[in-house]
Amino acid sequence: DLHKASNKEILNVRRNTSMVFQSYNLFSNKTVIENIMEGLVTVKKMKKSEARQIAQRFLKEVGMEGYDDYYPVQLSGGQQQRIGIARALAMDPEVILFDEPTSALDAVNQKLVLDLLQKLHSEQPFGYVFVSHDIGLLQAVTDRIIVMKDGQIVETIESKRLKEAVHPYTQALVEASL
Repeated sequence: DLHKASNKEILNVRRNTSMVFQSYNLFSNKTVIENIMEGLVTVKKMKKSEARQIAQRFLKEVGMEGYDDYYPVQLSGGQQQRIGIARALAMDPEVILFDEPTSALDAVNQKLVLDLLQKLHSEQPFGYVFVSHDIGLLQAVTDRIIVMKDGQIVETIESKRLKEAVHPYTQALVEASL
């Protein structure tokens, strides 16, 4: 319960959580490698040489090896999102929060990012929370779906049982995704 947590406990949660943003949120004045290294150097107090090795490892993991010196403006949306994923993974989190990570991408890049996430998760399991309006996407990448309406949880259901939803709002979401 973070409402009762101490500042130290909250800081610990933050240090073990990473975020992948809908709009990428890469530093435009930093290269790809610098974007990935930033948290390692600033938050984890790593030496730059060690942070660079970790960043290069995750660049390779997300299929962006060789893009070290590129700036975000030089990359497509799908490439920027893969850099965001590399940045999140480099922090070695227990949980990654994904905020609409594929909504700004075309269908081809959506598939590339989803395939990448499934591959990475199978190789290095981590917990994740996926926020999305795309029911099909949620069914593909989650075990359980929590449906919210007006800031309130209206239903929690296993992804594979989504067609059995009882709440009218969940039923409408499922119907709209068909």
